[in-house]
Amino acid sequence: MANDAYVTDTAHYVDDEWEMKDVVLKTKVITTDHKAENVAACIGEILDEYSIKREAVIAVTTDNASNYINAVEKHLGAVSVPCVAHTINLAVQKGLAMKAIETPISRLKATALHFNKSTTDSYRLENKQMQLEVKPAKLINDCPTRWNSTYDMVCRAAEQQVPVAAVIMDKKLAHLELSTNEWTVMEKVRDVLKPFKVATEALSTDTYPTASAVLPLQHILVSQLNQPTTDDPNSIKEMKSKIVTDLAKRYNEEKRAFLLLNTASYLDPRLIRFIHLTEDQKNKQEMAMYKREAPLPADSNPLQWWKTSGSVRYHHLAQLAHRYLCIPGTSVRSERVFSTAGNIVKKKRSALDAENVDRLVFLANNL
Repeated sequence: MANDAYVTDTAHYVDDEWEMKDVVLKTKVITTDHKAENVAACIGEILDEYSIKREAVIAVTTDNASNYINAVEKHLGAVSVPCVAHTINLAVQKGLAMKAIETPISRLKATALHFNKSTTDSYRLENKQMQLEVKPAKLINDCPTRWNSTYDMVCRAAEQQVPVAAVIMDKKLAHLELSTNEWTVMEKVRDVLKPFKVATEALSTDTYPTASAVLPLQHILVSQLNQPTTDDPNSIKEMKSKIVTDLAKRYNEEKRAFLLLNTASYLDPRLIRFIHLTEDQKNKQEMAMYKREAPLPADSNPLQWWKTSGSVRYHHLAQLAHRYLCIPGTSVRSERVFSTAGNIVKKKRSALDAENVDRLVFLANNL
């Protein structure tokens, strides 16, 4: 039924040819409440159906909901890896929730809604764009729960600032007008969010390892936010501080996920310069030799390096790389599955039973 709650399990692994693979295992309806033990039981049933032993599951990537974290950590005994895209979303939302930032963003949203709903003013905006030789483009509406849509809205508004302001002035739409200081804040917000947009897109692939890049990217993002800038308004300084604090809380070194992500980073030859060995580790010849390898280019595929070079020289580390580099840093793959499910379970197909939903989603994603 269209109103049922479903959970989808996807499996990720590196095959014998060092290729990243993923498959949809099952889309299962949850008929009980979503307590941790019920979620764990649901996942456990799927694993049992495929005869997948619990110890074979190294990690499960989920959002930051406590019931899923507890289901994985307490009931399944695996490591719960927080989806980095979801984590970034939560941290950035903390920064965007400040009144000094929320107010001009709300005004930009109202402006976008006005021009996208009013055929007359939309036409006026197109004329102003042509008169001022600004590339024609519609304003973007944001979705409050997705910070990246807010970033897109702010970017587009900044591009179209002059023609939009001209139409607002002509039409006496003063309630939509941003002050000079508010525009300055919005441009700063855009600059703060841009690296997060780039990082999220980089980690949203399922064709090469991503969990290994989570901690290095988090380190880079935090370092950028902590760089002192004399021209930042107080609101932007506070925004940066809130984001940094939230990220630090979510990537706490005491959490099991931190150790696992750190291990994945160590095994990614693109990230060798980020490796810090203990004295005991330095005494182990294979690890010490690996540390001296030249880092691969950032856009290279680490799995191909392990296939052609690494597995020959570093037999033991290659076994670990095979095991850890399959872990996804985001749950984007599962979200894509639910996009497929959304196309399958529509009003016209609302009578589909759960078994047929599972079969259709399975076939759509695995064939």
